[in-house]
Amino acid sequence: TVCGASGLKGWASIQKSCAESVPAIVNKMAADAVDTIEGNCMFRFTLLGCLLLWGVLAGAHQQRPAIVDVTFLGNGTVELQVQTNLESRMAGIGIQHADTDDSPQADAYNSLRAMPLEMLLPKAQAFEPIFRQGLKLDFQGETAELRFVGLDIPEVEDARLARLATLNYRAAVPAGAKGVVWAYKPEFGDSVVRFSIAGDPNKVSHWLKAGSESPPFALDQRVLPKSSGEVAV
Repeated sequence: TVCGASGLKGWASIQKSCAESVPAIVNKMAADAVDTIEGNCMFRFTLLGCLLLWGVLAGAHQQRPAIVDVTFLGNGTVELQVQTNLESRMAGIGIQHADTDDSPQADAYNSLRAMPLEMLLPKAQAFEPIFRQGLKLDFQGETAELRFVGLDIPEVEDARLARLATLNYRAAVPAGAKGVVWAYKPEFGDSVVRFSIAGDPNKVSHWLKAGSESPPFALDQRVLPKSSGEVAV
């Protein structure tokens, strides 16, 4: 997709902002992105710029939003993927600490970061049910029962950068559901959620401050479970 003039202006703005501190850049750009019209090219460009800048420039001790992908696979199944600094969640570092070194749990966090993957993985798997309780997909008052299907934690290649774990879940879409809302436990901080339907290139994205729910994402027949009559046909 070609963004046109607004996209070029957005890139110029990103370049100019690089002289500022990373947290200031991201927070300002996120606010600007949320204020724009959803689905607008400039919104998508600015949000992408935020994430790229944060991922490239932010260090291991800087809090960042979780990246959440909610993908409807069809025939009543939804896939939830959460990418986050899991060691920070495991250590119990609160969002009031922009820098993990300022937290009373800094030693616990640094210990987890230094831990070899074969030692960290069992601890992360034991923590996963606690983490799952902070994830919510709400279908008009009916909360999806998330089924944990996998955890990926990379080796630490650069100690200056955070190690981002990816947690994968699946759930059933309730029959007749017309919309879904995403919510992340306030203590876990901000999240960027991206809703999509498999096979459809369009995504709806929201940058959510801690404790905020996403606007509803509308569902249609493509994602709902088929009735026995439809399956027979």
